[in-house]
Amino acid sequence: MDPLPYWRANDPPDRQGITEIKHVTGYLAYWDELRRRHPDMLIDSCASGGRRNDLETLRRAVPLWRSDYAYEATGHQCMTYGISFWIPYHGTGTVASANAPYYGGGLTPVEPYAFWSNAAPSLGSGIDIRVKEIDYAALRLLYGQWRQISEFYYGDYYPLTLYERITASGCMAV
Repeated sequence: MDPLPYWRANDPPDRQGITEIKHVTGYLAYWDELRRRHPDMLIDSCASGGRRNDLETLRRAVPLWRSDYAYEATGHQCMTYGISFWIPYHGTGTVASANAPYYGGGLTPVEPYAFWSNAAPSLGSGIDIRVKEIDYAALRLLYGQWRQISEFYYGDYYPLTLYERITASGCMAV
């Protein structure tokens, strides 16, 4: 849902933004009260397609699913590269397949390249476990490898290469 049209419709022309300010103030006050009452509570911000990855929300919660953009390998490599400069701990999901339907589901091949392209400090799974033909041994191996290196996500982030992406026309975008 995009709340902006509702906020604008609620405010007279000379007071645009008041409803939005009240909404955001209430949203943050709600989380502050939850944290006051339950200081050890961990909150997943559910990043709302990435729109709630803002500094005030990140002071109170962590996006364990950083964007609604899911699974596609190259896009996730680019997203991890950029977001890791700003958000030290974030998450995403994987189905370990480069050609998975949006949000996974069904029989998908297990491809290490696709798995590692979606790897992040927090890693969820969109595997449809009702499908018996998926290569679960390969998935266990990949998740085991991810667990072995996951401690390195807690350090500082220094990319080893420049950001480069080959566009559909074959041009390089840097």
